[in-house]
Amino acid sequence: MQADEAKGMNPYDRKSSVALFFSGLFNFYQFAAFEVKQIFLGLINDQVLKMKKELILSLPGFMLCMLPALEDQSSEILKLVEHILKETEIIVGSSEFFGEIWKAMLRTPRARLSAIRYLDKRIPATLKKACDLRDKHGIFISNYTIKIVNREVVLRKDE
Repeated sequence: MQADEAKGMNPYDRKSSVALFFSGLFNFYQFAAFEVKQIFLGLINDQVLKMKKELILSLPGFMLCMLPALEDQSSEILKLVEHILKETEIIVGSSEFFGEIWKAMLRTPRARLSAIRYLDKRIPATLKKACDLRDKHGIFISNYTIKIVNREVVLRKDE
């Protein structure tokens, strides 16, 4: 890391670059063939979810990929997408996860209907259901803190 700084390189550029790459890759899903969608979702499930920091940094693009995927008619793809979304919530935290869904819903028309359906499915209508759901499934808190200082993104793992 000090060698990078000595060369004038920002050590966080690599992390941001991977997150930027992911954000561009996620748009691919919408136009992919059925067989490719299964492989792509397998790649996300097996590889992308393991890169927790990069997932947090590329969360807006990731959600814009996953929300329209919820409209897929195949039940096996739908189950995989729901599993990926559940794992994503655990990784990034409930607040960031649902906040990004709300942003995607408000900003992107193609994700709006699937976001509304997903939120309707996940957010209970009554307080009693909310308390039961909280006790049963838990509310997940992110393990990382994102700070932006002088236009540099710093991602630190919380203790």
